[in-house]
Amino acid sequence: MNQLFLVAIPTGPVLELAKDLREKINNEFHLYSWIEPSLHATIEVLKIENNEDLKECEQIISSIVDKFKSFTLEVKGFEFFPPPHKAITLAIRDNYFIENLSYLIHEQLQAKGLTSRENFSGWKFHITIAGVFGADREWSEEEFYRASEMVNDISVQGRCVIERLELWRPIISSEKKIIQTFNLKRAADTEE
Repeated sequence: MNQLFLVAIPTGPVLELAKDLREKINNEFHLYSWIEPSLHATIEVLKIENNEDLKECEQIISSIVDKFKSFTLEVKGFEFFPPPHKAITLAIRDNYFIENLSYLIHEQLQAKGLTSRENFSGWKFHITIAGVFGADREWSEEEFYRASEMVNDISVQGRCVIERLELWRPIISSEKKIIQTFNLKRAADTEE
């Protein structure tokens, strides 16, 4: 089984905020050298056995995404995922559009046995700024907790626009990572 990730690609001011926070953490803990993981919000985790599964996933995702306009997400504060994940993330506030999009995709993929998540509830949308995936080294629990304390008192708030989703392999290399891009319809005024 291969796991793939359907992710929302944020654009806008929150990206600079996330990059600044990642740089602050990286300057202290030296997790990343020259390639850093792309900033994203995971929508779904897919399980693919073969090319037929991949084509079916792409068709399902495309048919749902075609019904959605781009939308705005608000980031406020942090979400800390303790060991074994050891991830520091920007918390995405509850948002009807991303929740509905994710729910519809999850339900259709689950009906075909193509998702790794057993159920939809409990998923916390976030943008990871530092963690073990893509790092040059795995940070210790002590380093993770120190980094969490370092950023916890920083006031974090911002917005980003989601105009596209991408289907990714679980690798860092940009040219090999993206399998498919799904563009949302352009919204004249992106809704909240």
